[in-house]
Amino acid sequence: MRAIAKDVLGDPDAVVFRAIPTNQRIAALENDRVDVVVRTMTINCKRLEQVSFSTAYFQAGQQVLAPKESAITGYDSSLKGKRVCSAEGSTAYEALERQSFGALYKDDHDGTGRDPDLLTVPNQLDCLVRLQLGEVDAVVTDNALAAGQAAQDPAVELKGKTPFTTEYYGVAAKKGADDLVARVNKVLVDYRAGGDDSAWMTSYRQWLAAGLPGISGPPAPQVPRRLSRGAPVRAGAAGRSQTEADRSRRADRPGGESGEVIDGRRGILPRLRGEAPGPVLDREEADRALARLGAEHEAIETSLLALQDHA
Repeated sequence: MRAIAKDVLGDPDAVVFRAIPTNQRIAALENDRVDVVVRTMTINCKRLEQVSFSTAYFQAGQQVLAPKESAITGYDSSLKGKRVCSAEGSTAYEALERQSFGALYKDDHDGTGRDPDLLTVPNQLDCLVRLQLGEVDAVVTDNALAAGQAAQDPAVELKGKTPFTTEYYGVAAKKGADDLVARVNKVLVDYRAGGDDSAWMTSYRQWLAAGLPGISGPPAPQVPRRLSRGAPVRAGAAGRSQTEADRSRRADRPGGESGEVIDGRRGILPRLRGEAPGPVLDREEADRALARLGAEHEAIETSLLALQDHA
């Protein structure tokens, strides 16, 4: 997020972080309480109908977290009869809906005013507290989150050798905020570049390598199939996407691209009139980045279709 703030606002510290419960991430975007969500948010087909996503910046997957002495061995029949916690609106909850192995994962009166929020909780972090208090037997969550929680509490551990799903995190923005998404994608291109010396690998080694060892680099930039209001991305022979063509047309209008900047004080892409413009994306640089995204689209479309089954 600081890399995005530095590129867009010119200052890595010009960002306000807000704590948003797992089940309120999309609502926070829709109601303009935040500009972007960078919170282990999996790209999937259902969410693509509600928000706009950047390309993928991290590959993760669901895994079981349980006490070390527990007889639970992973996402398997050892969960039968066990109380399993997950966050409302999470891909972990959706996985349990598809296959629970006989686990108890849904509260009585779930989603109503009488919901006790014991097995399904508003915020994923609440699951760790439930586990520590002995109110649940296990947690299903992203392995990136689970690894951090296991590092906080040496009495728990990840169960199963590997995650049982493959998921890709993206930066989420309000539906239709295509210019903002394009700007974030440009930041991600730069962040991934450089191989082992990239900013991505530097951040991984500093923050995640201890809990999630063995990652050799960022995922290939998975491109969401629909970037704006249900309009599919179309790439021609020159690799120019429909989004890029739309940006070119807007640049010809009064105010155009130079009037669309991101101001952390005002929200997403305000039209500034009569004010000094903030930092904007260089036209040629934007064209190169968007051309790369368009060229990659066909090669990864099959991977995105797989997200519907696995995320």
